[in-house]
Amino acid sequence: MNRNQPSRFSETVLSPAAATAFAPAVLKPSLLWASIPDSFDAREQDRTDTPATYLILKRLKNWNESPLGLAAFWEEMQKSRTVLILDPHLDDAAMLRLYEKIKIFKMEFDDFRIITGEEKAKEPFQRLQKYFEENKINLFCEILAKKKMKKNTKYKASNSIKNGKDPFDELHVHDRFVLTDRELWHFGGSVGCLQDGMTAASRGWRDEETKFSSFFNEIWKALGGRAP
Repeated sequence: MNRNQPSRFSETVLSPAAATAFAPAVLKPSLLWASIPDSFDAREQDRTDTPATYLILKRLKNWNESPLGLAAFWEEMQKSRTVLILDPHLDDAAMLRLYEKIKIFKMEFDDFRIITGEEKAKEPFQRLQKYFEENKINLFCEILAKKKMKKNTKYKASNSIKNGKDPFDELHVHDRFVLTDRELWHFGGSVGCLQDGMTAASRGWRDEETKFSSFFNEIWKALGGRAP
């Protein structure tokens, strides 16, 4: 993994206060706030305590120049072989950031799947799919959306819902979740805390206890997704 590759994105750095929540040997639920250092440097530095207002405003001001997310999440993505993303509102900007991070850090996956309700995520996802194919670093990669995308594309998107019902509408899915291997993340906003305002995420939830992968696969199947 080449961590020295130049990037327009900021480095991911954890504050000492967040170190224990960064990569726990034994999963333990914890809350992380997307923030920046007290020095005002425009780079990602997570916190376990609520960021001061001046840090929130500074992060907001720097958003357009360098979109900032959650450092611990990107670090965990780099170590994971399975990533399941459920974000009904994943827009093109957030999808593009996911693509950029995966490419920059040369992440590899065996199972990378996204369920979203936003068709705008299609174009940057296609970039990611092409990157995976060209580098032969991924065995399974697919995106599903609740609305039909354009035809003549190999990227599956289906309106063929079991019993004619759409899981998003029937279940009123709103929150955003990601499973990295066996760890579940819950995001108050976009996956990876990819929004400019005050935002946080919780991590450390065991899939064996939450049964998230079963829930994800049930919706995946209803949307017409193929098995990994």
